[in-house]
Amino acid sequence: MRDFAAQSEQMTILQNGCRLISTWTHELLFYDRSNPANPFLQEMKASLFTVPICIGLGLNKPAAASLRTAVESALYFSYFSTHPSELTTLTRNKKYYTDKSKIIDYHNSHTARFQPMQETLGLLSMLNEWYGQISAIIHGQIPGIWSEKSVASTKYDKKKAKHVADEFNTAIKIINYWLIATVTLHTWEGLSSPARQQFLKGLKPSQKVKLGLTVV
Repeated sequence: MRDFAAQSEQMTILQNGCRLISTWTHELLFYDRSNPANPFLQEMKASLFTVPICIGLGLNKPAAASLRTAVESALYFSYFSTHPSELTTLTRNKKYYTDKSKIIDYHNSHTARFQPMQETLGLLSMLNEWYGQISAIIHGQIPGIWSEKSVASTKYDKKKAKHVADEFNTAIKIINYWLIATVTLHTWEGLSSPARQQFLKGLKPSQKVKLGLTVV
């Protein structure tokens, strides 16, 4: 863990990402504490916070699984927060399942401004490319880079950790852009001004204009 902690660039990426997702979680939970889909936000945050621990221990493949869980939790929150009946079915019927494509189709058809906003952010192309790559890692289609030959040889590896940190950074962007594109304007305006500034930080001025979201 000492070698991991000494990598300032990786630590900065992880700290900034965890801070951003913590802000989203706090703001949305505070905005609507009674939303039955809120556990997905808590799962999203908990899964992301597991990633630095996995990196420090050299558990890179489990880190990939935690990253996908975090992204999927953001997708599930955006859907089930407005589908309480389906959420009830999810908890009592093990055969019921809603996947990524169905959630995307829902937002394309029913969420106001989702399509132009995701195009402005390059969201869906980023999501689909990243999701395919991470799924291949999780399913063992890319051996060697993300795992060791044995448990005994498993330890922090700077080069491999960089792969994880890069994928972590992309996952943070995906979650941030996804929530920007799927929360209602009423919800967005109910978030604090510092939080809104944090969520839009790093976007080009032209992107901010196209999104048309208030900051102050």
